[in-house]
Amino acid sequence: MASSPTYLKRLLFRSLTMEDDPNPKTLDSLVSAMHHLSTNVIIDIDSPSVKSFLDLEHHNSSPLIAADPVLSNLVAHIRSLIETLKGLQDYSFGSFVRRWLLNFEIVAVAGEILGNVKESLDREMMEGVVSVLREAENDEGKMRVLGWFYKRVCKGFDMGLQDLVLKLRVFELLESVVCDGGCVLGVREKAAMAIAALAGFNKDVFVGLVLMGHTVKGLVSMGTSCSLRVLASLIRLIRGHLVDEIDLSGDMPKIIGYLGSEDVPVRAMALDCLLEMGFFGRRETVEMMIKCGLIEKLVYLQRQDTCEKGEGLEVNEDVDEEEDVLEDHPFVGCVARFALQVEMGEGVERDEKSRIKTEILRRAREASVSEAEAATMGYLLACARAATLESPRVEHAIPDMVSLCSTSTPRDENFTLYCLDPPGLSSAPISGYQHLLQEVLLPLDLDASHETYITGSFDLNNMRFF
Repeated sequence: MASSPTYLKRLLFRSLTMEDDPNPKTLDSLVSAMHHLSTNVIIDIDSPSVKSFLDLEHHNSSPLIAADPVLSNLVAHIRSLIETLKGLQDYSFGSFVRRWLLNFEIVAVAGEILGNVKESLDREMMEGVVSVLREAENDEGKMRVLGWFYKRVCKGFDMGLQDLVLKLRVFELLESVVCDGGCVLGVREKAAMAIAALAGFNKDVFVGLVLMGHTVKGLVSMGTSCSLRVLASLIRLIRGHLVDEIDLSGDMPKIIGYLGSEDVPVRAMALDCLLEMGFFGRRETVEMMIKCGLIEKLVYLQRQDTCEKGEGLEVNEDVDEEEDVLEDHPFVGCVARFALQVEMGEGVERDEKSRIKTEILRRAREASVSEAEAATMGYLLACARAATLESPRVEHAIPDMVSLCSTSTPRDENFTLYCLDPPGLSSAPISGYQHLLQEVLLPLDLDASHETYITGSFDLNNMRFF
């Protein structure tokens, strides 16, 4: 399929990487005309774009066309075909057949020209990207070319572009920028985003480069919300192999340490990374995370989030409830969310998950500052268990669990908890959450319209109220 003229026009020598085109109208007219010709089987030679192309006296005046003999010959050939078509305007049978044959030939040549123009522009721009990234002092230029490169890669796989990236060793340049502590932080973040885009561009080629290089260390050393967001996206893409690499490189304690950052977005992105590691990590990795004090930090963040946001969380029913809760309160139920990731994860064996959940609950209760908070921790973990029973996929279970546990908050220093009923729970069918919560949280009065009182003790092994 031919590339759209909008995409090609955006690439017409608008970068700091190369000299300005002395005659930009030539290439602009060529692209517009070729797009019109390649997308219309019945060619209108009187269209404005075709007329503009034919009116050009020197179609080779653009340096991009003049530098490519194949492209220059194709342009001359299609110009000759159009002139021939203009001379066949009578209504004889022979002219009719020749016009149809010429139409199909012009469409094919126009598509080939567009492909050559795109490849030539990509080549010129990629050479410009490499040139700018190798300059010592050109931060503004680096930001611009990295932004263009990121958008270009995000358009989808292209074999020609991949060959250029590998041939010009663009990945190595991006990795060196990410790991350069003396570089401007914004440039390093742009380079990190470009690496993540490349990994998604072709996992079979670029994931191996991520694992073999120093990208992860550079991302962790940056310690910004952007770098940690990129790291979380790479973990989701590469899965357990990258988690093992993070564990072996000793970067896990650093990521856990970012939970103590004064910057809330940094803490939130660090939590995302750790949740992904809990889902894809092996038993040894999850146990190391727990030994590094992860649960205690999560309990503290959950407590601080409750204190700063006020008692209870108000849910706006006019917007998506779960996404709204997580956006406004990134640490709500974070202990239960981590336990949920481990429970539904891929790295920990089934028979090992029960012991890890028990350890999580034990540490959460020890880190609690009151009996009410300790009981609430158990309640949240039980909500997580209910979500796993209802939702076989973690991306569904986490919002379900947040919807349940976001309405829970301790009100006094005893074992009595006040919990607002989740929206719609009382009217849910008996086969839905009503049945699950009756089985998991006992006793729970689901008929209460406003508040439900839960009083009782907690079984550490089975995670159930009784």
